[in-house]
Amino acid sequence: MEKGLVKKALAFFYDYVELHNDWFVFHDYRQVSESVRLCKEIARGEGLAKEDYESGLVALILSHTYIKEGEGQQQKHLELIDEFLEQNKVSDNERKIIRYFADFYLLNKTPQNTVENVLRDAKDIHLGLPDALERLSLLRIEEERVNKKTYSELEWLLQCKYYFIMHSFDTPYANRVYGSTRNKNFIELEKRIDKFRAEEQKDKKYNEEGFESLSAKESQDLFRIAFRNYLDLVALADRKAGLLIQVNSILAPVVVAFSLRRIETHFIYTIPTACVLIGAVVTIFYGILASKPLEKNWDDDDHHLKERFFFGSFDRLDPGFKKVTWEKYSDDMYHFFRGDKKLVFEDLIKESYAVRKVLSKKFGYLTIAYKVFFAGLMLSIVGYLAIAVFDEYQKMGF
Repeated sequence: MEKGLVKKALAFFYDYVELHNDWFVFHDYRQVSESVRLCKEIARGEGLAKEDYESGLVALILSHTYIKEGEGQQQKHLELIDEFLEQNKVSDNERKIIRYFADFYLLNKTPQNTVENVLRDAKDIHLGLPDALERLSLLRIEEERVNKKTYSELEWLLQCKYYFIMHSFDTPYANRVYGSTRNKNFIELEKRIDKFRAEEQKDKKYNEEGFESLSAKESQDLFRIAFRNYLDLVALADRKAGLLIQVNSILAPVVVAFSLRRIETHFIYTIPTACVLIGAVVTIFYGILASKPLEKNWDDDDHHLKERFFFGSFDRLDPGFKKVTWEKYSDDMYHFFRGDKKLVFEDLIKESYAVRKVLSKKFGYLTIAYKVFFAGLMLSIVGYLAIAVFDEYQKMGF
C-alpha cells in the first residue's frame, strides 16, 4: 500500500467536511479519527499486521462521506472515492482492494474473515462507548438535517434499537473490551423506549377520556408534599403566636410601670396606657387561641372505623385515647389496613380538609392578634406624644 494513504484519506475527508460542515453533525472529523484509532486497537487485539487492514481503513474513512440518502447518492459516493484515488495516483491493485471494501461498507455486507470483522467493528464501535446514546442524538440531528426527515422520540429510539440489534460486535477483542458497555447502552435504550411508550399510552388515554388520572404513586407524593407544607405552616403559626405572647407579656408590665407615677399627677396618661393594656390582653388572648391544639375524641365517630388511623396531624389530638383498649385499637387498625385502598385515600382527603380548616382558624386568629397589637401600639404612641406636646405647650405658657 502507498505510504501515508490513511493520512491522505483523513485530509481528504477533512476538506470534504469543511465544504459541507452544515451536514456533518455525527460523522465529523472527530468521529472518523476515533474510528481510525479504535480500528488500529482492535486489529492489534486480533493480531493483524498493519498491511492487512490499511486498505480497508482507507475505505472506512471514506465511508463516512456517505450520509445522504436518495436516488443516485450511492453512485455519487463511489465517484467521490474514485476522485480520491485519482488524486493520489493509487495503483490498480490497491484501487481494487479499496473499492472492494467501499462496497463492503456501502452494501452492508456480512464479514467473511478476521480483517472484515475488524473493519465492521471499527465502524460500529461507537455503540460500545459510554456516550453512545448522546452520539446517536447527534446522528438524529444529522439525518433530519441532511435527509429532510422528522422523527418522534419513540421512532428514533426504535430505529436505534434496530441498529443495535443488527450491528453486533464480530471480533472477540471488541466483545471483551467494549461488549459490556454496549450491553449497558442497549439496556438504557430499552428503558427510554419503555418510558416513551408509557407516556404515549398516557397521551392516548388522555385523548380518549379527555383527562389523565394520577397514578397511586403520584397521589402519594402529592399528599406527602401537602402534609409537609401543612406542618411547616403550623410551626410558623405557632412561632408567630408565641412571639406575640412573649412581646405583649413583657410590654404590658413595662408600660404600666412607666405610667404608674405619671397617672397620679396626670390622669390623662390612663388613656394611652389603657390602649396598650387592652391591646396586649386581646393580642395575648388571640395568640393563645392560635397556638391552642384542638381536640378530637376517639369515640366521636365510633361507627366509622376507617377513620381510626392517626396521621400525625395536630387536629386529631385526643386525650381520651388513653382509655382505648389494645383489642379495640388493633381491631380498628386491622379493618383499616385490610380495607379498600379508595377508602384510605378518602380518609387522607378528609384529614387534609380538616388540617386546612384548622390552619384557616389559626391564621385567622393570628391576623386579628396582629391587627389589635398594631392598633393598640399606634394609639398608645400617638397618645403619649400628644400628652408630651401638650405638657410642653403648658410649660411655655400657651
